[in-house]
Amino acid sequence: MAFKKAEKPRKSPKVAITGPSGSGKTHTALEIALAWSDGKRVAVIDTESKRALLFAKKFDFDHADMAEEYGNYDPDNYIKMIKEAQSAKDEDGSPAYGAIIIDSLTHAWSGVGGILQKVSAIPGNSYTDGWGKVGTPLQRKLMNAVITCPVPTICTMRVKTDTVLETNAKGKLVPVTKGMKADQRDDVVYEFDFVLALDMDHTMTIQKCPPIDGMIGTVIQPNNISLFAAQILSWMTDGQDVPAPTPTPAPVSVPPQVFVPVPKPDPAAFKKEWAEYGAELKAMGNPEIVVEGRKLFGQNVPVSQARAILAQMLEALSDPVYSGNGVAEPG
Repeated sequence: MAFKKAEKPRKSPKVAITGPSGSGKTHTALEIALAWSDGKRVAVIDTESKRALLFAKKFDFDHADMAEEYGNYDPDNYIKMIKEAQSAKDEDGSPAYGAIIIDSLTHAWSGVGGILQKVSAIPGNSYTDGWGKVGTPLQRKLMNAVITCPVPTICTMRVKTDTVLETNAKGKLVPVTKGMKADQRDDVVYEFDFVLALDMDHTMTIQKCPPIDGMIGTVIQPNNISLFAAQILSWMTDGQDVPAPTPTPAPVSVPPQVFVPVPKPDPAAFKKEWAEYGAELKAMGNPEIVVEGRKLFGQNVPVSQARAILAQMLEALSDPVYSGNGVAEPG
């Protein structure tokens, strides 16, 4: 094998966005994806109870809900949906999607049907039988589908949070929510070109990036997200073409028409549905749920989605989504 002069390749960017709940991961992912799409559509793989649909009036994208499509968050379902999006074509035969968003990658790890649940169900030694034969190979298979996808891809990830006391501008101690660690396998960040961390002020810190002078550690304000997205796409796609990656050997059967355009609600029907649902919420006698319902109405969330969100909120009050499962992960 002969060595030759190194040249920068042209590469489809892979970006991870981490942050606490409410930090703006989905909004930021949509903003970046649309800046990349170059007139093409954006595909959103949603595992967050259809929360991406909250932004349907602001952003134009196609949407598929994994739980609705498959019933759980098995990594193989992620792979099917990634391949469906990357292989979709427009009428002229060109790729249909200019960017793919996976919102979020966390559920493949710790959600229903995810890797932690699969490992915990394996009898015998959790390291050799669980992680060696199931957990680690499945994680590698999933990440291979992400990093070899020819379409620019953004993965959001939840982070485990902690509340700390910090001194504000007035010199007073106030509680602040801090993101501590991505809720995914420890080494997952190695697979991405960019790792972007959001805080509760919606500012974004670049924690990992290619060798772009002065970029690492840069803090991006919310109003500069689109400009930043254009800059990194320009840098990543400037270079020499590289051979297409070798596809994963085992073919995946993909159902057609997974992604559908997000419909626009009819204003009159929307108000009527919410009037009826609002009466239901008041009859429940839970003031907190009523307040949250009013917020969702103000955000133009359809009643069907509001029901799912509020049901999840009620469930979370008594049974947190992530309470630990006692499965030891190899260090």
